[in-house]
Amino acid sequence: MRQAIQGQALENRMGELLSRKYPSRQWYLDANVGGGVLDIRAIDISMKYGMVIHMTHTAMEMEQRVLKAAGELLERFALSRNKNANNEDSDSLKRRIDGEVVGAATGEYRG
Repeated sequence: MRQAIQGQALENRMGELLSRKYPSRQWYLDANVGGGVLDIRAIDISMKYGMVIHMTHTAMEMEQRVLKAAGELLERFALSRNKNANNEDSDSLKRRIDGEVVGAATGEYRG
């Protein structure tokens, strides 16, 4: 129960951070406190694949790593990191029949 509460608190804190940095983007965060990892996924790219951050850092370091990973994820798929960007750029990404962006499994866009 305690790990679930800690995980939810981490997801909320990092989700708010990403919402401030990239307000037009939608993020999915999944904290596995027992496993010591935080999964970050950009919903416009994939609900299956994303970036993993290990929770072996201070809160400030975690925030920096989350922002860096999210920005890298957007860059890999040629999506704007601009705070005022709209989500129209994600509409132009090539997708598989299941809705996942082509290349999401490997982390490299092949558009």
